[in-house]
Amino acid sequence: MRMIAEIAGRMLTSAKAGHLVLVAGAVLLLTACATTSMVDTWRDPNYKGKAFHNFLVVGITKDPGVRRVFEDIFTAELRSRGLQATASYTVTPPDQPVTKELLADVVNKTGSDAVITTRVVNIQQQTSVTPGYVDTYGTGPAPYPYAYPYLFPQRDLYSYYGTSQVIQPPTVQTYEVATLETVLFDVADASMVWSGTSTTFETNQTVTVSKELSKLIIKNLVKAGLI
Repeated sequence: MRMIAEIAGRMLTSAKAGHLVLVAGAVLLLTACATTSMVDTWRDPNYKGKAFHNFLVVGITKDPGVRRVFEDIFTAELRSRGLQATASYTVTPPDQPVTKELLADVVNKTGSDAVITTRVVNIQQQTSVTPGYVDTYGTGPAPYPYAYPYLFPQRDLYSYYGTSQVIQPPTVQTYEVATLETVLFDVADASMVWSGTSTTFETNQTVTVSKELSKLIIKNLVKAGLI
């Protein structure tokens, strides 16, 4: 029980430091590629234990709706791989403050051997500038491909309007990039076994970012031999 309480204490400290905000979405469609990526990972080199099979998934956030979506998607992804997983919101009272004792009780009841948490540690605003351009399409004879009236006064209405010009001014896009931290705790001794830092473009697409992030984290946990 003491070990479980230690995990709970670390989770609560982490939540306070991170403003308790889980990313509300991600994916500013600047490209057609996935916009969630892993920046770096750490694995305890001294951990010699077995792979984990029963996870308590915790999304640290003030927004209960975002928390539910994230935890449900992450839990479903773990279960699809034959693992046991519980979304923390399903076993904690919605109107009760989260305490060490409450989290310890939840871990005991679910029989979890690992707790995995995700929170936002930073949101940074970035700007992307696309240069403008001018394209002119004409039908004048070389070396004058453009139908300037004073060069070709004999041209009629139809040939004159064969020339067109497209002007595209520079465009400026401002968007947010969220940095997330995911941590895996071993319930047996309350130790941090693995952590990963990821980034994602935020545009309030909670479902999209949750799917991308859960797949990315699980892939890295498999690679680390923890699943």
